[in-house]
Amino acid sequence: MSSTFVAQASAAIALFSTQTIAFAPSHTSLLSRQHEIISQAPSSSSALNMESCGFGKIDIDENAPRSLPPFEAWCAENGVQKMDGVELYSEDGVDYQAVTTVDIPAGSTVMYIPAQLCLHSSTVGEELCAMSPTVQQAADQLQKIGSGNSIPDFYLFLKLLIEYEKEDQSDYFPFLDSLPRLYFNAASMTDFCYECLPPLVFSLSRMERGKLENFQN
Repeated sequence: MSSTFVAQASAAIALFSTQTIAFAPSHTSLLSRQHEIISQAPSSSSALNMESCGFGKIDIDENAPRSLPPFEAWCAENGVQKMDGVELYSEDGVDYQAVTTVDIPAGSTVMYIPAQLCLHSSTVGEELCAMSPTVQQAADQLQKIGSGNSIPDFYLFLKLLIEYEKEDQSDYFPFLDSLPRLYFNAASMTDFCYECLPPLVFSLSRMERGKLENFQN
């Protein structure tokens, strides 16, 4: 499993997680257990609409373009509603941002996202633990090494890896295929980049890198 693949899942957690939690540095490897779980994961049925979005395979090359039109179509087909005038905008086809072409009064609801599209650590944890006892064993191991507060993020991390493995059979394929492949964040920095940072930022950035390395080593 490539580091780019793992990094994508790590970054994607932020779009679903209700909190940001750091993994305590550890030499314990959970990645092998994750791969075992992914290999055993059955295809699950879902109420999400998978029709007419033109699905293919997920290209995780860092230069692969992001696929936004199918993602927008998938959102609309699954009940996502947005205020008129709110659009996704990009100048280079790589970085996107939400913009509005009309004035929006303060306090307005800009977007509505159905609960069925959201991944929450509690429900995901129940799903994964029911899928394989290995998941609970891995969560127990995190608890033993003093990283019990990391378990919600672990569940989301593992869920995203499983969905990536399913490729175009995943109900979340349009979302995954719309994510960036190249990141300029703390987890993706080189050693030289870290040395250029002020002490506090260096410490925080290395902590973020530690989160990722816990799942790779």
